[in-house]
Amino acid sequence: MKKVLLGLILLNNLCFAHWLVMEKKDEFGDNTGIVEYIFGGTSSINNLNYLSIDREGKLKVTLYRPKFITRKEVEIKFKIDNNNPYTLMAKNLDPSFELLGMYEIDDEDITKKIIEDFKKGNTAKVVIVDDNNNSNLITIPLKNFSNTYNKLINSK
Repeated sequence: MKKVLLGLILLNNLCFAHWLVMEKKDEFGDNTGIVEYIFGGTSSINNLNYLSIDREGKLKVTLYRPKFITRKEVEIKFKIDNNNPYTLMAKNLDPSFELLGMYEIDDEDITKKIIEDFKKGNTAKVVIVDDNNNSNLITIPLKNFSNTYNKLINSK
């Protein structure tokens, strides 16, 4: 349900290039002041890809209409500005879901390093390799990442 909701929100914002906060809602749909996760990416009518970080520090990469990514584990590479890239494996959270592909990074140590690089960086490039060894490139501006991340870790 969260995947679909997040997808619809991002479809509403057909062009964003900054990091946004998603607050938890109460039973009446009002904000509780608790930030559940932050996300950032780029979107257009044909391209809706983004990264998200939740309260537990889990980093997820989401691809709109992923092609040929059916494996349970997927190779993902991160490069922030001109720094050396990180190469790691991510869990494919739902290989059968064709609208959005979500890939979660389990390595807490690397995730912390990536977040620290995001704070200092200007642009993140993420590459996901599909079943045919083709690369899917996502370029995400890191403008206002630090402020948004601070809201996440400082919320109630």
